[in-house]
Amino acid sequence: MIAKRKLGVGYFFASIAAVAIICSLGAAWFVRTSSPRRTEREAHAWLHDHLRLTAEQERRLEPLEERFAAERKTYLDQIRNANRDLAAAIKSEGRFTPKIEAAIERIHRAQVEFQKATIRHCLEMQEFLTPAQSKQLFEIVADALDHDGD
Repeated sequence: MIAKRKLGVGYFFASIAAVAIICSLGAAWFVRTSSPRRTEREAHAWLHDHLRLTAEQERRLEPLEERFAAERKTYLDQIRNANRDLAAAIKSEGRFTPKIEAAIERIHRAQVEFQKATIRHCLEMQEFLTPAQSKQLFEIVADALDHDGD
């Protein structure tokens, strides 16, 4: 009976470790796939071309774009660092511990803040766009969210 209980506890902890590893791999995948396949400049140019921004609109949007680029870098750095912490914790702990949980929470906080900053940025852009451009921007954003990972 005791042997069965120990075996059950062993399976339980092995399952927790497997889930932690899967979460770490998933988070690492998220960071790699959330990074743009184009450079910042190419993505910026594509969006501006797609929205047919005027030179004046581009000039007025530039401070927003610069601020968002810095925010984006900060959040992606936070996600990468938290992933490294999670990987180290999994290697050193071998079971689900507060250290592992804290690393997962740091990843999630950075992901949430990054998504908020991205949506905020898109909404701030609206001030400088025509109604048609604004509608098109929101369609692009909604489509990207709807098809993420497809």
